[in-house]
Parts: sequence; C-alpha cells; structure tokens
Amino acid sequence: MKKIIIIGNGIAGISAAETIRKKNKDYEIKLLSKENYNTYYRPTILRYVLEKEFKNKFYVKDEKWYKDNNVLNFTNTEVKKINKKDKNIELDNGEILKYDKLILATGSSSFIPPIKNKDIKNVHTLRTLDDVKNLKEDMLNSKKAVVIGGGVLGLEAAWGMKKFGLDVSIIEVASRIMPRQLDGKGSEILKAAIEKENIKTYIGDFIKEILGYEKVTGVKLDNGTIIDTDIVVISAGVRPNIELAKDAGLNTNRGIVVNGYMQTSDKDILAAGDCAEHNGKIAGIWIVGMKQGKIAGENIFEENIEYKEESQAINFSGINTKIYSIGKVLDDSEPDCEYKRYENREKNEYKNLYFEDDRVVGGIFVGDTKNSNKLMGCIKNKMTKEETIKLIFEK
Repeated sequence: MKKIIIIGNGIAGISAAETIRKKNKDYEIKLLSKENYNTYYRPTILRYVLEKEFKNKFYVKDEKWYKDNNVLNFTNTEVKKINKKDKNIELDNGEILKYDKLILATGSSSFIPPIKNKDIKNVHTLRTLDDVKNLKEDMLNSKKAVVIGGGVLGLEAAWGMKKFGLDVSIIEVASRIMPRQLDGKGSEILKAAIEKENIKTYIGDFIKEILGYEKVTGVKLDNGTIIDTDIVVISAGVRPNIELAKDAGLNTNRGIVVNGYMQTSDKDILAAGDCAEHNGKIAGIWIVGMKQGKIAGENIFEENIEYKEESQAINFSGINTKIYSIGKVLDDSEPDCEYKRYENREKNEYKNLYFEDDRVVGGIFVGDTKNSNKLMGCIKNKMTKEETIKLIFEK
C-alpha cells in the first residue's frame, strides 16, 4: 500500500487529499498541519472572529469526512526535516514517517517589514485563525487602531475594526490604495469611500517606528507625523514557506519551483498552493490553491495533468463599496496602454477595461460589479475590444 504524506492542510492540501481518495480507496493518506485546527476557509477568518454573527460554514470538511475517507489528520504537528534520499520526514517530536509520494502545501506567512519596535504587545499580523483571535482579544480593550497596508486584507481588517467600534487609520506606502488591483482613478474613488466612513488614510507614507515600551502607544511616520493608537495591524503581504523544501535540497526561488504537473525537482515530491512557484509566479489566491492541490493529487498517479494559468479575479466587499479586479491592470501613463473607461463620481462608480493587440486583458469595476462574470468570460474567450465594450458598456 502506497503511503502519501501531505504537509499543510490549507485548501491546497485538503484538495489534494480529496482528489487522491476519490481515485484510490486504499492508499494511506496522512495530512499534517502546524495549526491546531482542521482546514478552514482562510479568506473568511476576519468575518468569523470580528462579526457578531457568522452564518456561513467555517470548516471546509467536518470530522465525519476525515473518518469516512480514511484521511489520517494530524493537527498541531510540525515537520522539521525532509529526507528525500530515504523518502521520509522527521517530526518535531523525533518521529519518522516514510512516504512514497510527498505533497508540500506549506502555504505562506505574513511578511513583517523591518519596522523599529515591531515586537511589542498589541502588534498583530493576520494570517491564521489564532492571529485573528488574538487581535479580537486586544480590540476589547482598545479604542484606536492603525493598519499598515492598504491592500485587500488591510482594508478588510480596517473595516472590521471600524464596525467593531474602533477609530481606524490606514497607512499605505504606495501612491494609492489597493495598488495591485486598482489604477489611479479607481483608487481615488475607493479612498473617498474610505474617508466617508471616517477612516483616516495616509498614502505614500513610510512607518519610521512603532511607539511604546511594553505595548503600542502610537506610530511615527517618516515625515514626523505621530498617530496615537492602541493596536497596530501589519498587512504588508506574505512570503511562501519554503524552508523545508530549501533545506531538503529542492529547487527554490521565491517559492518552491514546480513544473506544469506540480512536480518539484524531485519527481516524488510535489508542491501546490501559496508555497508553489510556477512559471516564475506565485498566485497566492484561494481558488488557485484549490486547483493546484487537485492537480498535484491527480499527478500522484502520474496522470500528467498540466496546470494552466488563468486570469484570476479579486473581489472586495466592504466600506460600503464593491471592487472587482481581474487580469492585467495598468496605469494610464504606461506606454501602449489601451483602455475604455466609464466614471460616475456621484454614484462612486468606475469601470476601466484594458486591451492589448485588440484583446481584453484586464479590467476594474468599482461600485457596480454586476458585469464581473461577463468580463471574466470576455478575458477567458479572448474577445476583441469592440466585442467586450459592447457587452460590458452597452445596454
């Protein structure tokens, strides 16, 4: 009986386990995680903890699923070493587990910039369920919060804390809010919506240091501005967890390098999800992790099913507005940028479609996102500029 070990029980890991079990009822599957929880919907952790009521399902699979599918689920278990020559892994308690095939779904960790005084009490990152639980505990005794980072997660955190009753400020080092998903005009409209909710924004500012001795009392910007606060949330991106793979001698770059079949430089070790780097890219998106996990599971059986990149969308709903961004987003100042724009400042609505070689390659919706599925279809089907504009803009 073949032994399959999956390190990491995020969406990539659980998707791999489910795929393997559907194809084979006899393989031994061990799913290992450092966290003390079964696989949960990571994109919803802020809502789960910060909102007074959470109606959606939180865990991806219930306990019955693991039992019915004979998936041996080990939480609170850390892998210290991979011995690819002997085809085994070593746990933090010294136990050795052998494998025939190994899938690395080790995910990513919050990136913390080298900010002075970042290790004092009430400084938080938001990657795990425990992170958010710790944040809520501090929020109960706080009045003010600063979020470092104006990306999707930072905005979700800011909005959650605002609804919780805190006075919130957002600091973004880039020249605009959501710099990866929005262009200049789209960001201006979002910024106006944020400030309408009495959330302060500091754009293009660097954090010089976090103030306080035992716990946070404020932050100081590089221009000398001091913002009083009880809590600092750092949302400055993530870094793939590649240490195990790197120490094992696998090919790594920013992530664990994989081919189209999700295989690493060792044919018996595959990688998927936030830790995997394919064609020089790390997607870091839930739906991509799910897809890569399934493909890794299929290719345990040497099915040679290849992962193909698709334009991925970002949805944001909060601060009383909606954002949809997909594909390539460019600044109007960039050369060879073709676009078609619609703007209604009274309604806080904005649309911008981007084209290359007469084909739609990306787009932004702010406020009105009802045609988002149509735009995704246009990109997937490589529709022309004329066809796309007619479908999206014309009634």
